[in-house]
Amino acid sequence: MHIWTELEAGRGSNEISSCLWNFIEENYTRTQSPRQIIVWFDRCIGQNNNTIVLTTLMKLVRAGYFSAAQQKFFLTGHSFNICDRSFGVLEAKMRKTTLRTPTDVVDLILDSAQENPYTVQRMTQASILDFKELSVNVKFPSYFRVT
Repeated sequence: MHIWTELEAGRGSNEISSCLWNFIEENYTRTQSPRQIIVWFDRCIGQNNNTIVLTTLMKLVRAGYFSAAQQKFFLTGHSFNICDRSFGVLEAKMRKTTLRTPTDVVDLILDSAQENPYTVQRMTQASILDFKELSVNVKFPSYFRVT
């Protein structure tokens, strides 16, 4: 889980793209072998369903982490993501706890999943990259389509 306070960054596509980029850099190496990434998102236009995240996926392919990338979306109102269950567990624990600092939130996350513990990546202003600027000059090919 990647976390930050709203004093450090917002809740938009730059932040989501930065978390995705950070996760890939930490967990994957660049390779010449064929390897595809499929990323599932909800339909939140401000965070996921936009050209900034799409440009980030293109950059991951061009950087050599993957040979192909797919961005897929759950049907609005008809989807259940495994993250929804994780956040439900966290919300239930939050109701029984008083959280005063960001460290309290990290501790709550770390204590929430006993079988498969979460890792927590603390994001800062410096770790939020400007993918919005990168996406401004991207020209999507005429054959580009959303499926």
